[in-house]
Amino acid sequence: MKKLHEAVDWHRNVPEHWQQELAISKKKLQTEPRVVGIGFDQWPLIYACAALQKRDDPATPVIYSCVFEEAIRSANCPATVQLDFIVDCHGFQPLLNLSVRPWLKMAKSLDSYFAERVHRIFVIDMPPTAAVICKAIMPLFPPKTRSKLIFLSREKYNEIDELFDELCEGDDMRSTIAELICRNRLARPGEDRAPSIALTDALLSRQRRHK
Repeated sequence: MKKLHEAVDWHRNVPEHWQQELAISKKKLQTEPRVVGIGFDQWPLIYACAALQKRDDPATPVIYSCVFEEAIRSANCPATVQLDFIVDCHGFQPLLNLSVRPWLKMAKSLDSYFAERVHRIFVIDMPPTAAVICKAIMPLFPPKTRSKLIFLSREKYNEIDELFDELCEGDDMRSTIAELICRNRLARPGEDRAPSIALTDALLSRQRRHK
């Protein structure tokens, strides 16, 4: 009952304001993170590349929360759907991620409004600067969420294969997500994200057409 009240309070007081902030930015359909594919059990796969974050974007937790909710509402079975994540730390920009306050607000939702929604979180190539921030915010997250974090390196092909095996249903999704990760390895901070979005939008379109 306590969690239910916390979930209602969080949804009433936070997401509406954040949705407005995201809409004002005029980037609702051009966000990073975003849903890039539909994996096993029809669960959405959410991806973010740190290099594609822009200075005028809303805070990362704002976008994540809005993308979470939209992905859940759009799923075939919203009541039971879980979310998978790839956080690609290439090109991490520490100056764009210094504020802890939005993370504090989002952390409350992971054990209430978004409770049991996280399936796996794969973090690729976390640099020391991102690790410092991660270490600061991790205690805010529920133990269950922290236990679902898996840290990978692009240099270790067996680890990347684990990601594909866990998240990608079918050869089309596997090859597209592999191309996405490979392509964004060359991305520079602040780079145009339209080509990256076009790649995964095409995958989503093919997947939805065949479901």
